[in-house]
Amino acid sequence: MSGTVFFDLPSTTGLTVPAEAAVDTGETHYLFVAKEGGHFEPRMVKVGARLKDRVEILSGVSEGETVVTTGNFLIDSESRLRAAIEGQTSGPAAGAAGGSAPASACDTDFDAQKYPVAYQACRACEVQHRGMGSMEDDCKKAIAKPWR
Repeated sequence: MSGTVFFDLPSTTGLTVPAEAAVDTGETHYLFVAKEGGHFEPRMVKVGARLKDRVEILSGVSEGETVVTTGNFLIDSESRLRAAIEGQTSGPAAGAAGGSAPASACDTDFDAQKYPVAYQACRACEVQHRGMGSMEDDCKKAIAKPWR
């Protein structure tokens, strides 16, 4: 059995975006904000009410910022691919070759010499999920042990 229910709620004002602009990771939501030079920044947002094809944004972006409304899955896919590639090239061998990899929690949590594959996977998690809440930690926890 099913039915249709309508609620008569008072109207409110707020910042909304098309529902397809919000990427739902299961635990968090984020939008891609357009930056200068054709770059995009993933921004964690807190979503509120949904109405038809719109979703209310409670925090994370401001009115006037340009967000990606279609094709964001392409940007997300490209950023994840790029992160995976950078994670493979920013391990201990990259630092030994004269490059300076940024400081990483992986340096203390993982033995890069003994378990280089696990270390590189950790770095890929950091790059791929940076700024996305607990996704980075969840990614690291999924790496097969031993690490040290």
